[in-house]
Amino acid sequence: MRLILPTLLLISVLAALPAAAERIAILGDSISTGAHAGDRARDGFPGRLGRLVGDGHEVRAFAQSGCCLLRKSDRPFASTPQFEAALEWKPDTALIMLGTNDSSEKRPNWKHHADLETDARHLLEALRAANPELELHFLGPPPVFPDKTGLEPGRQADLQQRAPHLLTIRDTYRKIAAAEPGVFHHDLTRTLEAESTSDGVHPDARGHD
Repeated sequence: MRLILPTLLLISVLAALPAAAERIAILGDSISTGAHAGDRARDGFPGRLGRLVGDGHEVRAFAQSGCCLLRKSDRPFASTPQFEAALEWKPDTALIMLGTNDSSEKRPNWKHHADLETDARHLLEALRAANPELELHFLGPPPVFPDKTGLEPGRQADLQQRAPHLLTIRDTYRKIAAAEPGVFHHDLTRTLEAESTSDGVHPDARGHD
């Protein structure tokens, strides 16, 4: 059975959400912005999560297309205005969904993968400095689908290369969550299927449904 991203969050993240979590920040890349969702504001991840949590909570997305967890990558999230804005907002709960772009070997990113844990902890520590009561949830990263119908051979080969790297990032998130109080990991491996994506990576309108 296909588990869609908002449904997974309803089951896992929202079940653990403190009642006092008034400010919920989503930090991530283009998937976190709701790219390819049709009506991004309404149907994307942030909009749907906002409706799920209901009154008394404010959900804001601090996300930028193409961004990475790794600080030595070609587009580190830690260096973006979005991250600075998230720190200034001092969220009660932060959801971090990064890693898709770190997995690339076509971009000069994966060669820095030894820094995954250090750089994930950097985000955690910066957010905790802004709000010591912060609760943090690492999400995924979401899977990719080399078998998506209609992909060019080059795209298929790229996604095949990236898929195992995403599991390494997932395991890094798990390790930190197991060691740190107030930090959780949610495995998104089964949240999508190939035909619920537009390009083997981004959920399409169906994937956000």
